[in-house]
Amino acid sequence: LCPLGFSAEPLVITPNGDGFYDSTVFTFPLRENNKVEIFAQNLSLTKELESSDIRIIWDGTDNNNNPCPAGPYIFIAKENNKIVGKGIIVLVR
Repeated sequence: LCPLGFSAEPLVITPNGDGFYDSTVFTFPLRENNKVEIFAQNLSLTKELESSDIRIIWDGTDNNNNPCPAGPYIFIAKENNKIVGKGIIVLVR
């Protein structure tokens, strides 16, 4: 089954390894060139994730796999370079 549209859940994460709300799952409608860019409050690029799968997972780490500090993060999701979703994820530590 393919999802009908883009989604990102949950929008509040607590990546502490307890198995509850440890990551955000971005779900795309098609297996295409899917990409998620995650930005810190100062709009610096924190993490860039790409996949041809319908799911991309962000675990609260930066591009060097270091834990990101708590706070809000802006995401932009693209499918074949077309924006299909955007929003804010709150990371709580």
